[in-house]
Amino acid sequence: MAARQLRSIVYYSNLDLFTALKASWRDTMCAYMAPDPPTSEDLPEVCGEIMMEYAKEIMNLGELLFELLSEALGLYTDHLKDMDCSKSLVCSASTIHLVLSLTLL
Repeated sequence: MAARQLRSIVYYSNLDLFTALKASWRDTMCAYMAPDPPTSEDLPEVCGEIMMEYAKEIMNLGELLFELLSEALGLYTDHLKDMDCSKSLVCSASTIHLVLSLTLL
């Protein structure tokens, strides 16, 4: 397993290379997008902009869901948000590179 960490980003490649019957050719990147998001220069050019937009929208959705959950539990609307339940977010992206001519079947 190869892993490289750059601030709040972790990159994995070939997670099961020595345990699987076949190589998976899979790359996975995890980025801690909240509370301290990476800079746009830290994210890959191919997906950085969309990850930042996705994180923003998911954080908005998370805050709304915590408000609804607070109300459903009979608490004040901001109770769970005040406990910082909506302060963190980890985004994960995986790609599968399948090249049949290069894979031993």
